[in-house]
Amino acid sequence: MLRQALRSACRAATPGFASLWNLSDSLQFLGLQKDGADAEVCAIDPRLVLRPSDLGDAPLDKVATLIRVPRAIVHKLSKGVPELADMDEPGNAWYFGERAEIFDYKLVGEFPTQSGFAALIYREVLENIRKGETKKLPSWEDFLQLTSDQVTWPHRKTPFLFAGRMVEASMAALYTLEKEGRVLGVLISSESSGGVE
Repeated sequence: MLRQALRSACRAATPGFASLWNLSDSLQFLGLQKDGADAEVCAIDPRLVLRPSDLGDAPLDKVATLIRVPRAIVHKLSKGVPELADMDEPGNAWYFGERAEIFDYKLVGEFPTQSGFAALIYREVLENIRKGETKKLPSWEDFLQLTSDQVTWPHRKTPFLFAGRMVEASMAALYTLEKEGRVLGVLISSESSGGVE
């Protein structure tokens, strides 16, 4: 069963993202290997990632929000559960890991979602893309064809742990649910103050 799970995780990779999918990362992604180090994950507009020239040398904190999560829950960041906002207030949210009432979450930051999508990606993978060290990124048009409710994340043709639509939101807010200083859940919400330039 472990071998089958590892094969499945490795199949999700392309040569361009090999650094993400070595044996250790595959075990951690599946939640089968635990170590003390947290994983650094960025929430970002996926169009910026797939068009590195648009991303350019912009400071990371202007285009993305960074969180550190225990490696044991990284696999949960690919299993977003969507929720629509109230009918009188268009918008949506994505929940990952444990859930709670909104007031139990801590606001980490906000990031632009002008493409209508939000994505989660390892910081290391994002930095490699910014340096031009990653080849074979899908085009934005290819990405749009890949995205649907039937897509299983991570998808082998993209560098993302997850990507999902944000309804009527040019900005999204990233929240974490913490207990005793450890992140147990993550929330991406279209309800944002719009305070990021």
